[in-house]
Amino acid sequence: IHKNSLFQSGWDVSRLGELLLASRLPIISAVPIPFEEDPSIPLGEQGAAAIFELQSTRGPVHLINLHFASPHAGLNSMWSDRGAKLEANIRRRAQEWSLVEQVADTRPGTLLVVGDFNTVPESPLFREHFSGLVDAFGARGFGLGYTYVVHTTQLRIDHILGVDSVQFERCWVGPDVHAAHRPPPALPWKKP
Repeated sequence: IHKNSLFQSGWDVSRLGELLLASRLPIISAVPIPFEEDPSIPLGEQGAAAIFELQSTRGPVHLINLHFASPHAGLNSMWSDRGAKLEANIRRRAQEWSLVEQVADTRPGTLLVVGDFNTVPESPLFREHFSGLVDAFGARGFGLGYTYVVHTTQLRIDHILGVDSVQFERCWVGPDVHAAHRPPPALPWKKP
């Protein structure tokens, strides 16, 4: 675990590659989830995931931080390749979720899955693979919840999901931080 001392106010911070986790709970471990590398996909559009174990007074919390493969190239070439790259991206994100599910299934107890899913909740991919988890914004959010805002594109593709034993009390989209994505905080949460 690479611990970052930038946060001195009670935050534990860990970074694995492009994934960063800042937690009020102590971070015990961080293990990457190996996604298949594809040299034909630009580095910024490949997916990444890791599972973090956090220490809470109620026992371990397993948090999967992820960034599924970006569909940008597929969306940009849709008119020239009749959607072939986009279809390949959808298959790739489904494979990445299958790997995440395999890891999640081995972790008993509290599980949270957070990050850039590159998938809107209305997508068949989201409904098929994430329906067993509670969507924090869907359960406790208000409004449209757009987390990706670029020019005229506004989507909710960043999510916080939890097992049904996790009860989200509030969820909202954070302020504009001068980036394409806005943070979707969901705090506090409690386990009954």
